[in-house]
Amino acid sequence: MTVTSQDYVVEVLRDVPGLHYADGDVLAALAERVELRVMNGGWICREGDAADALYIVGDGEVEVVKASAGGKNYVVATLTAGVLFGHVAVITGGLRTASVRAVGDIRLLVIPTTTVLELLRGSEMRLTSPFRRAMIVALARQLYSATATAMQLALDAGITETSEYETPTNRLKSLPEDTQERLVRARGLL
Repeated sequence: MTVTSQDYVVEVLRDVPGLHYADGDVLAALAERVELRVMNGGWICREGDAADALYIVGDGEVEVVKASAGGKNYVVATLTAGVLFGHVAVITGGLRTASVRAVGDIRLLVIPTTTVLELLRGSEMRLTSPFRRAMIVALARQLYSATATAMQLALDAGITETSEYETPTNRLKSLPEDTQERLVRARGLL
């Protein structure tokens, strides 16, 4: 059996948290609105740029790079297959909050900002509901990551004590293994 790029896009969409419960016909309809891009390294988007698209990692890894006030770049997360990114600037209409670069060969799904906004505002619930759920999950995961990072920074700085609060790492270890694996897939969560 030959796998087409459309089949590939549907399989990637099926792995996106929030979309994995969508029916195959819904994923196929969403896949029609997606561009498949192949890259060998290079910048996908840059901090401070206007948002022209939302992205989903198909194969490979991307690094999220944040610039400090002094201009030094720091890799703050590594994202892998099925992870959605670039959503904050698309939703807010603001500028990119970080840069993202491909690590070697990757396949990337690209959804133009205009399409994202159509899906968020649309009334065709069979498509918009799963897409909205995926966006909510992506935002919730990012908030969880930011909260965990802030907590870890507070612990490292001695602002709070470990005994008062459960650390994100200990909390992760207390979850079932399949849940741990899903959370760690986008290694910027903790």
